[in-house]
Order: sequence, then C-alpha cells, then structure tokens
Amino acid sequence: MSQITSSAPGRPLEKFGLAACAGLTLFIIWTTLGVRYPAQIMYGIALLLGLIATFALKPGPLAKRAPVLDQGLSAVLILLALATSGYYLVEYDAIAAYREGLPNQWDMLCYGVGTLLVLEAARRVEGWTLVAITGGALVYLVWGHYLPGAIGHRKLWFDQVLEVSYSYQGIYGIALGAVVDVVLMFVILGAALRHTGAGDFFNFLALRLAKGRRSGAAQAAIIGSALFGSVNGSAPANVMSTGVLTIPMMKRAGYQPRFAGAVEAVASCSGQLMPPIRASVLS
Repeated sequence: MSQITSSAPGRPLEKFGLAACAGLTLFIIWTTLGVRYPAQIMYGIALLLGLIATFALKPGPLAKRAPVLDQGLSAVLILLALATSGYYLVEYDAIAAYREGLPNQWDMLCYGVGTLLVLEAARRVEGWTLVAITGGALVYLVWGHYLPGAIGHRKLWFDQVLEVSYSYQGIYGIALGAVVDVVLMFVILGAALRHTGAGDFFNFLALRLAKGRRSGAAQAAIIGSALFGSVNGSAPANVMSTGVLTIPMMKRAGYQPRFAGAVEAVASCSGQLMPPIRASVLS
C-alpha cells in the first residue's frame, strides 16, 4: 500500500479526479435519461472530464523521482484541458460558421495544445504503443504527400493538420461519439450490475455449468460473458464485470496471462451479440 501511495497523485488532486469521474457518470446518465445536448457540448464535456480524471488519477513521468513536481505538472495539464476545451466549446459556433478551414492563431493554439493533452492522457492510460500509432498518423498527415501513388495524399499545411486532428475528423470524431453515446452508458450499467451482485451470479452459474471439465476455467469465462452479454451490450463492461473473476481463475488453472485475457476479450465481444440485448444493439 505504501508503494502505491508514494507513486499516486496527491490527495487533493485525487479527490478532484474522483469528482470528475462522478461528474462524467452523472452527465452520461442525465443526457441518456433526460436532456440531450448538441454533439459538440456532449463530446466536449465528456472529453474534458475524462482528461481531468486521467491527469488527476494517473501518475505522470515524474511520479517516482519528484512526486511534488509531478502533481504540479498534472495540475497544469488540468488547467490547460479546462482552457482548451472551454475555448472550443465557446468558440465552436464561430469556428463552424466562419473559421472552418481558416483558423486564427487562438484556434491553432487550442488545436495544438488540445491534441498534445489527449496524447499525454493516452500515454498515461495505455502507454507508448497507442501514442506511437497516433503519432504515426500525424506524421502521415504532415509528410504523406511525399508517398507515391494511392498511398499518398495532397499536401496539407501544418494548420490543416492541427485542425483535422482536433475536430470531428479526429479527436471529436466517430470514436469519441461512440464512447459518449453508447459505450459509457453500458459501462455504467455493467458497474452497477457488478456492485449489486448480478455479475457474481452470472459467474457462479457459469462455474457450476463448467465444473469438472478439462477447460472449465475458459468455458466458465465464455458462459459467464454470454450470460452477462444478454443483459448488457458492451464488451468493455462485460470484461470489467466478469473478467475480474474469470481471468485470474484461468491464470490459476495454468493459462498464460495473455491467453486468459484474449479468451475473456473474445468472449465478451461475442457476448454483446447475445439475445435479447442483440435486438436493441443492432437497431
């Protein structure tokens, strides 16, 4: 516990991050059951709260060597996230009406800083692999016009690259829209089912059905994910609810950790197509 505490963000910052998580949960529930807002407001607020939670709860690059400096860096990143997201929300109508394709200096600053903030948040959560892939996409946008044939594209100026990155063609695009409009609500439902004991019931039933079989641990993961998927159409929520039991169980049974994770991930992706939830998902 002491090791975790020493590398974790400071207590005030941690409380701020937890408040952002609670605010994001309430915002998703409110917009799902109550009032729907324009897409730029929905996505902008969700992204802002997600960035705040990430910078407040995930340690940065200086966490082990200089914890105080790392907390200060995280606080600065949170302020920058508030500034860029707030600017984009306030100026969105003017940008869409008059400055799309012709950004001014403040727009460029917002796009550049906002893109870097998202990359740093991705690095803190997923590591350098995702950042490298995203960085490769940015490199392709900048220098892809030098590539021959069909793999090349017309030349894009630097301001165009930043605008594409921090717009509905990039950060505010389909991926963020799917998370805000669909995935987060299912993740919230999955967490509710887990904390109320419904997820434990599915795991218990799966274990009873797979008892005594050679591959019982893996079969229990598949059965449990299928049962959970019948009431929840989200693969991430499925992994979060059933995987906390089935993955360690498969590892204890002798499966390699990566194979156990792969079994649960594939079973959860298949579970989201199980009836009766399948009809609402496909519609």
